[in-house]
Amino acid sequence: MLIQELRQRINNETYADAIISAVLDCPRTQFKGTGKISDKDALLCEEIIKNWKVGVDLAYERGKWRFMDMPLIINQDVMPPVHESETLVNAIVNRHGNKESMLELGTGCGIIALGIAKNTNTRMVATDISEGALKVARQNARLNDVDVEFVQSDMFKQVQGRYDLIVSNPPSSPTSKLDKLAQDGQLNMPRVSREAGEDGFKFHRIIVANSPAYLKENGVLAFEICYDGQKTKDMIIQSPAFDVQSMETATDIKGDEKAVFARLCTPIVGQTKQQEIIR
Repeated sequence: MLIQELRQRINNETYADAIISAVLDCPRTQFKGTGKISDKDALLCEEIIKNWKVGVDLAYERGKWRFMDMPLIINQDVMPPVHESETLVNAIVNRHGNKESMLELGTGCGIIALGIAKNTNTRMVATDISEGALKVARQNARLNDVDVEFVQSDMFKQVQGRYDLIVSNPPSSPTSKLDKLAQDGQLNMPRVSREAGEDGFKFHRIIVANSPAYLKENGVLAFEICYDGQKTKDMIIQSPAFDVQSMETATDIKGDEKAVFARLCTPIVGQTKQQEIIR
């Protein structure tokens, strides 16, 4: 099958190329134009688009994956990357690529931090609570010759300084959902990378409440949108620290919102860091 035919069948060239690159384990430049793909690999790509768990299983089986043409090491300490994260990374690079410093909270295997650092000159700091995840992220940074400073931290607890932009794709699965998956033997990803309290928004609340104390004047907060973008936006709207009029989103090729950005209202004068929120 021609790869162009597969793109048309998937009906989303950006996501199709991301999945094809990962399945074939090669840069996208190697299969553009009239390139061909086996029927077996084509079917696998279509299955991944329909059910991401297929891609997760494949990444764990191989011990590797690709994201934005970067080869990645993957193991059971991290979640394999989702292709939708490219929308967030590209939006940051295109809209905020001139920023001096950025912080990512909950980096996992490192894809967001690596994608930003590879395509900008920003000072990139990335945190995660899991030492296992940070080990993988550091390996991926070395593998792709990308300079990122990694810090083990539970949200903001070990974060120092202020940044021009803070970004996160935090855990967003309700505890009850993960309990059910575990009971059914279907929880094959690290729970710490997914669990986020009763409603799945525990970490969104922590980040919205605390990020103003770690942002520079006119700093920007960015979230990847998972399944309830309106709730994410509502949390930002309800915070007096952010300028609602400045809120903007980034959409994929289909017009679905995949990221949200908001800027601080005013310079932060005398604000104390709200570590008591982080429990």
